[in-house]
Amino acid sequence: MASSALLLWQPGQRVWLSHKGQLLPATVTATTANDVSFASEYGETATHPRSALSHELVQPMHQTSIDSVVDMASLGDLHEAAILYNIQQRYLTDNIYTYIGSILSAVNPYKDLEGVYTPEMMETYMDKQLGDMPPHIYAIANEVYVCMWRMRQNQCVLISGESGAGKTESTKFILSYLSAMSQKSLGTKSDISVESAILESSPILEAFGNAKTIYNNNSSRFGKFIKLNFAESGNIQGGRIIDYLLEKNRVVRQNPQERNFHIFYAMIAGATEEERELLCIEDPQSCHYLNQSGCISDPTINDREDFEKVRHAFLVMDLVPEQITDVLSVLAGILHLGNISFMSAAGAQISTKRSLQTAANLLGLEAFRFGDALTQKFMVLRGEEITTPLTVEQAQDSRDSMAMSLYANLFRWILERINARIKGGETFAFIGVLDIFGFENFEVNRFEQFNINFANEKLQEYFNKHIFSLEQYEYSKEGIDWTDIDWVDNAECLDLIERKLGVLDLLDEESRFPKGTDRSLLDKLHGTHKDNAFYVKPKVSNNKFGVRHYAGEVFYDVSGLLEKNRDTFRVDILKVLKESRSDFVYDLFEHMSTTEPGAGGGGRPSRPTMIRKAGKPSRKKATVSSQFKDSLHSLMTTLGQANPYFVRCIKPNGEKLSDSFVPRTVLNQLKYSGMMETVRIRRSGYPVRRTFEDFMFRYAVLGREVGAQVTGEKERCTAILRRHDTGSKEWQIGKTKVFYREALERSLERLRDAELRTVCKIIYGVILTVIARRRFLRTRAMIIQVQKVVRCFIYRMRFLRIRRAAISFQRFERGRQARKLFAKLLEQKRIEEERRRAEERRREEERQQELARLEREQKEQEAAEMRKRLEEDERRRRMDEEARLKADEEERQAAMAKIRELEEQHRKLEEEARLRAEAAAKEKIRLKQEQEAAKVAKEKALEDAKIKAEAEDAFAIIGDLDNALKAFQGALGLDTDVESDTEEDESELESGFDEMRSDEEEPEDQQDPYSRKFRAEGQLLSYEEEPSFEGYLQVKGNKREGWKRRWAIIKEEVLMCFEMKQDAIKQGWLQKKSSGSGTLSRRNWKRRYFALRGKTLFYYSESDLSTAKPQGAIDLKDVTGILEEGGSKEHAFGVITPERTYHLTAESADDKREWVEIIRRVRAMPEQKVKSLLAHEVDPRRALMTIDLEFIDSVTATDQEKRPNAFAVITVNRVYNMVADSPAEMHMWIGALSPKKFSLGDDDILTTCLARGQLIKEGNIRRKRFFVLTDTNQLRYYKSENTRQPVSGVIHLNCLCAVDLYDEMEAAKTGLYTFKVHARKTTYRLTARNAEDANEWVAAIQDAIYNCPTVQTITERLVLEIIKSRKPDWDKVYEKHKVLTRTNATIKTPILALPYGKPNLPREKDEHYGTRHQEAVKIFNALLSQDSLADPIKHVQEVLQKCFDIEDLQSEVFCQLIKQTAGVAAEELDTPGVLSCWQTLACMCCTFIPERAIKRYLNMHLKKVIEKYPDTEMAKFADFCLTNLLRTKRRDFVPSRNEVIACLGRRDLNTTAFCYGGGQCTISLNSATTAGEVVQKLSLGLQISGDNNRFALFEEGGSTSKVIDDRTILADILGKFERNYMEAMKNPPTSGPLEKWRLFFKLFCFIKPQNVPNESIEAAFMFEQFCDDVVFGRFPASHDKLLKLAALRMQFLEGDYEIGATIQDVGELYPIPRIVQEIKDQKELYGVIHIHETYYQKTLRGSKVGIGTLTKKMKAPEITEEDKLKAAVETQKNAVKASVIDLWRRLQGVSSSEAQHKYIEILSECPAFGCSFFEAEYVNKDQRFPRELWMAVNAKGVQIYKRGAVAPIQSYTYENIISFGAPVSNEYRLVVEGQVPISLQTSMVAEIAKLMKAYISLVVAR
Repeated sequence: MASSALLLWQPGQRVWLSHKGQLLPATVTATTANDVSFASEYGETATHPRSALSHELVQPMHQTSIDSVVDMASLGDLHEAAILYNIQQRYLTDNIYTYIGSILSAVNPYKDLEGVYTPEMMETYMDKQLGDMPPHIYAIANEVYVCMWRMRQNQCVLISGESGAGKTESTKFILSYLSAMSQKSLGTKSDISVESAILESSPILEAFGNAKTIYNNNSSRFGKFIKLNFAESGNIQGGRIIDYLLEKNRVVRQNPQERNFHIFYAMIAGATEEERELLCIEDPQSCHYLNQSGCISDPTINDREDFEKVRHAFLVMDLVPEQITDVLSVLAGILHLGNISFMSAAGAQISTKRSLQTAANLLGLEAFRFGDALTQKFMVLRGEEITTPLTVEQAQDSRDSMAMSLYANLFRWILERINARIKGGETFAFIGVLDIFGFENFEVNRFEQFNINFANEKLQEYFNKHIFSLEQYEYSKEGIDWTDIDWVDNAECLDLIERKLGVLDLLDEESRFPKGTDRSLLDKLHGTHKDNAFYVKPKVSNNKFGVRHYAGEVFYDVSGLLEKNRDTFRVDILKVLKESRSDFVYDLFEHMSTTEPGAGGGGRPSRPTMIRKAGKPSRKKATVSSQFKDSLHSLMTTLGQANPYFVRCIKPNGEKLSDSFVPRTVLNQLKYSGMMETVRIRRSGYPVRRTFEDFMFRYAVLGREVGAQVTGEKERCTAILRRHDTGSKEWQIGKTKVFYREALERSLERLRDAELRTVCKIIYGVILTVIARRRFLRTRAMIIQVQKVVRCFIYRMRFLRIRRAAISFQRFERGRQARKLFAKLLEQKRIEEERRRAEERRREEERQQELARLEREQKEQEAAEMRKRLEEDERRRRMDEEARLKADEEERQAAMAKIRELEEQHRKLEEEARLRAEAAAKEKIRLKQEQEAAKVAKEKALEDAKIKAEAEDAFAIIGDLDNALKAFQGALGLDTDVESDTEEDESELESGFDEMRSDEEEPEDQQDPYSRKFRAEGQLLSYEEEPSFEGYLQVKGNKREGWKRRWAIIKEEVLMCFEMKQDAIKQGWLQKKSSGSGTLSRRNWKRRYFALRGKTLFYYSESDLSTAKPQGAIDLKDVTGILEEGGSKEHAFGVITPERTYHLTAESADDKREWVEIIRRVRAMPEQKVKSLLAHEVDPRRALMTIDLEFIDSVTATDQEKRPNAFAVITVNRVYNMVADSPAEMHMWIGALSPKKFSLGDDDILTTCLARGQLIKEGNIRRKRFFVLTDTNQLRYYKSENTRQPVSGVIHLNCLCAVDLYDEMEAAKTGLYTFKVHARKTTYRLTARNAEDANEWVAAIQDAIYNCPTVQTITERLVLEIIKSRKPDWDKVYEKHKVLTRTNATIKTPILALPYGKPNLPREKDEHYGTRHQEAVKIFNALLSQDSLADPIKHVQEVLQKCFDIEDLQSEVFCQLIKQTAGVAAEELDTPGVLSCWQTLACMCCTFIPERAIKRYLNMHLKKVIEKYPDTEMAKFADFCLTNLLRTKRRDFVPSRNEVIACLGRRDLNTTAFCYGGGQCTISLNSATTAGEVVQKLSLGLQISGDNNRFALFEEGGSTSKVIDDRTILADILGKFERNYMEAMKNPPTSGPLEKWRLFFKLFCFIKPQNVPNESIEAAFMFEQFCDDVVFGRFPASHDKLLKLAALRMQFLEGDYEIGATIQDVGELYPIPRIVQEIKDQKELYGVIHIHETYYQKTLRGSKVGIGTLTKKMKAPEITEEDKLKAAVETQKNAVKASVIDLWRRLQGVSSSEAQHKYIEILSECPAFGCSFFEAEYVNKDQRFPRELWMAVNAKGVQIYKRGAVAPIQSYTYENIISFGAPVSNEYRLVVEGQVPISLQTSMVAEIAKLMKAYISLVVAR
């Protein structure tokens, strides 16, 4: 205090004055002896006594504060006031940048600063050290760029500050500088470089991501991290922009005085007239999404200029004009979507149809479906689609949700296009620039502000960590002299937000809770964090909670918080958007799935607990906050890998004014940003630190003199630093690192650069010397080389002359020797030839003698065998006859014995004689055949021997010649070691088939039983064959058969019993054709039993091979070929031998395949393999009995005296008794058959499997197998739970596999839960124990299929590449890839990757189709011959029907047709074959909407054909297809024959619409024409305005009349008519003609029927329709009125009554059903049919039939009740007829028009006038209404009538109806406000709903 008082205070002296607790910059204004007066810079004045002056009250100002400094770390006054004043002084002089060490402080000037950001300014900062130039954003950018090379490390710049502080502009300046540095490193400048693209992305991102707020005119409403990848050359190689949390709710609502995103206003201001007309945009005031806040424009924003910048930036980003138009269309569609308004009428209804239609057109949507999606909710319940109307609030939410999703996905698409444009390759390092939203605190803070401030908290934590925490920890760790600085840590605030049970955790938990509300979330927050110091609970109870952030306290409103966090987007709206005709709109939503988790109906089965792989990711949709949190953590990880630089942006005032500095505003920002602590630590700290090794590596050049004196690295570092700073003020030495300040670093860097330049000059000189020396040496070497080549050439030429002379001499000498040798050899050959011919004659004589001898011996042997066989047969027959006679003699009665014996003997003798004759004939034929065969064999043997002898003689002669030549050359002394031109390597070739089939292609029970291989993990397992046991057993059959001796064998754990020992590889019955070519032989097919033993195929006349003798044999060694098709007979094949061809026929296709395969395999096998094959072959299908060893419970020996070796096999179903031949064999059989128990080993496959368990695998034999679903997408099965045994089979799963759940109805009947697994070539049928297991397996297999990688064919990959290339060179594409062009060859596989197996279709359709692959191949192969078909239209309809039934085939057929119409050769243009494919393609384009990728490919193909082949039929078809693709809608029926004919002729379809009065009209329509369009045309043609009534088309057939919805495609109705007719033709009615369906034009809605002019066509139609309603009983009226109406109708039809006139059919005038119902009601009331006399006295008027007579007739006992009813009805009809005629007589003089007018006038007096009536039954339990009702619908609402009553019981207006619809079939529910829902049972549910919707739409339109 004393020291301050002693100071001499002089006027004008600058001081720091304490005023209200704050230090202010002030000036001493006046001094007196006792007082001193001060005036602050901010206007405050104060006078203090000198005695009261103290250091706390007033301090002298340091000179650095007076003058201001560029680096606040050098301020002499270290307090907040000094920092604030320094920033203020620089700001007022337009110096907005100030350093704090390497941290840059930037104050937003809110104006343009001239000369600060020019290219010249950039040049001044390039290659400069930080601090060499005044503070600037370019200096930071340059330092970042230089440090990337100096430190060889990734760098990042974090730009932070409040909203409006200038972060976005700072980002652009940094990007501009880095782009300039990049282009400078390359030495070039290009307008289309990556650098330009990065800079041009800023206008796009600002337009789409920035908006005007109350704090900032260009506020970023999203965060972005710009990552620039640099190459080693220093240029930008590429980049990527990552966005964070776009504020998409700004699209639909803004705060007061704020604007929507800039792009909307820019588009409206900058669009051309053509674009305005296309987009239907006029003024922002007319857009609901733009006019809510009251702020449309801003004087600081030039929307038109910004739009031109965006348009230019789009071109830089390689966006084509079509894509730019698509972007603008989506933006305009969002604006028009916002103009859609709703009103309440039986739910939400759209009241602005024009906006709906405009938005639908811009987005490529169908307006009807679009409107339904906005106003109704669609659900699938039990396979049925249920619609529920939404409220107005829900509809508005749906509209806004759709708009936000459209904009968010558009923003994502634009960002992807930018990233694709700036994407680069391999990178050296990256520089990241983070521009993220600043801290926000509005009057109302919502979900977006919470996430923004959370992000700022994370960045502040990152700043604190690097500036304070890590730095001070490093000082302490290295042990340098340091005093810690206190700083504000925000870790506890972050814990409150993101820890477990923090705000984010509770928000996510409540969002996933179905019944969670904003209020329940607030209660949880209050209850959990009320004691947290950083959580603020409002004192007044409201919907807010508070958080104490580092920047201050902020309160958040929870209203709508959960809904925004869930970010729900209705699936039905998404489906509508994905069905858009615009490819661009589809691309925006292609990544979004239309399957809701947990949605009912038709989905995959539920997944109960199973043994599955742990750690499977959850399918829950991530919330917005969790996604933002994860992306923020990812950002922090990326930043942690880089060296950070910080730019602190400061806002000078809150009003966005230039040259205005508000100290309090700036001071608050300095405080919460920790600027004071930053200055303190930067001032006293050491921001630069390097390890000793790194320091020496960089600065060793500065310590060359020190190197010899100091040895250690630490000492050398110290020595270098002391040379440049002897006082050690700027540096300290730690344990492992050197710490020094930035000023010293800049000094060291300058010295290092100078030293390096000196060293570089020395190195440069040495390098030049080395280069010159190398150049000299290279020249000398070249001279020497030239000399060497010249000398070599001279010597070479001399040598060649000498060699040519020697060769000429040798040639003449060799020729002479060869001629001499040739003459000698000719003489030797002549002598040898004579000797050989003599030897041949001698051998031939000996051979003929030997053959004669063999033939004699063979004949003698055959005769002996024949005699022996005849004798044996005779003996056996005689014994059998004697036994039979003896048995007959004992059994016969005495009286008939002699007669029966004579008859039996006579019959037997005849039979024996016949059999002997046949046997003799057969034996004679056989002998003849054998003789012929022997003769042929003999001739062949002679020929083979002759050929062999000739070959041996030829080889002998050649060998002799060779030996002689070699001997002769040796005698002459010539060189015999000469290389031969060719070398023949003799090797033994072994042919055979080694078929390797995976179990996927061939299931276990269909595998080739002759060469089974087990496969596991992709490798063949070598294993020993499982032990088999075989032998004879006596098996007990049924009581009648007794014990039978059978051959038993155990194979593959199955006991099989055969009639005899299986000694044949294969055996079975075949049809064999006799030899010869005559007529008899062609018909002579005999059934023979074939058996393959070894390589010989024997055939017999019977199957008992133990006694049968072979009829013949085929030696497979002699077989030369096998015919797959053996002739016209089914399942025929042929075996070709040299002698003949054996024609055989199998019993089935499978049997034929097995025979052909085994014959082919055995024929090619060596003998040893054939023997082993026989050992393995056992065919279980021929077994008489099979027992699966798995089903055996036990095997025990049974003690039987008669059968001592007996034992019993006990299974679940029965007991089998068997007897072995010996006790030893019995014990062996018991051991082999006893069940074996396996212990489940600790196998790796079981620990990693997804599912496992027992299933029954169905095939030829149902087998129980143990299945294991592995994590490698393999379904393996074993014979038991012992997985260490060989695997029985493997089903390989991929994404094309499919699994079908069991049929519930079939399972209920059979109790078998069989599901199907469709693999590549086989469909596996697997049966589980119960429904739960089946559901588990299906879910597990389906998951495995989903996890498989995508399979693409070559065509699919090429199509995607063509689409991406945009404008391919088609000729080169077709030349390189022939798979895309036309071919005349058939295909074996589909073009696209189709799912395996048969489609899941109804039974009536399933039996007509094969698998998808088979049907695709059939379609393609049929297209090849389509031009030759008699009826191609039928074929086209069949193809279309297949595509309707199997939707997977649609894209396949499109690709097939594109292929067959692409790459057509010049000679094939407009040929019938090509045009037939074009015709089919035209029908496909008129019927189906292709998948998006296929559609793009098809469009490109069609445009190419039109361009390349103009004026051809192909081009005309292509143009027709292109036109139809734009208008095609989803069809429900296959086109009719007439429509197909119209498509083939490229013209419209003509049909007829009928109307009242017998009128008809021909209408022209195409495949997309809707019923509403036709109604509009007819109404215009008939001059019907539509103001009074609404007309519609109806489909009528018989008594059925159904309205056709306006959006229905009329061609579908015609196709439906044709289908109904074809079905009726197949099943014609028992009586009456076929129903004829037709289109009928009549009234649908009666709006103002009383206003219809009398003489108009509309009045005539209305009159006729009213007459129909009256006649058919659809109008409630009294009996008298009905009679009057009938009379007026007669007057209208016939005119005045004439005497004798009568009514032919009263049913055309009066409702007959009313008469019938009245009579039935009388019967129910009185018990009999009774007619009141008084009533009929009034009506009969003297009828001849009296009442008494009628009563007697009706009471006659012989008349039935039905006859009574008919008689009563006839009587009533006669009475009505008489009454009508009487009333008609009174209408004399009334004209037809007057009669029509009176008719309508009478109807208008009734309350039901203008109503449409529907019969219904009331099904509610209460008794509010009678059971039988009429439901009447009109323009006002709905009325309920008792059926037949004239007045309604109850009426409801549409305003009171909340919802209506059909919750179940044939039940209509009406929900009325304040009442219990009304349920009515009726078959007219659809018609009522259509009519009510039509009336409601009319009400809304009015």
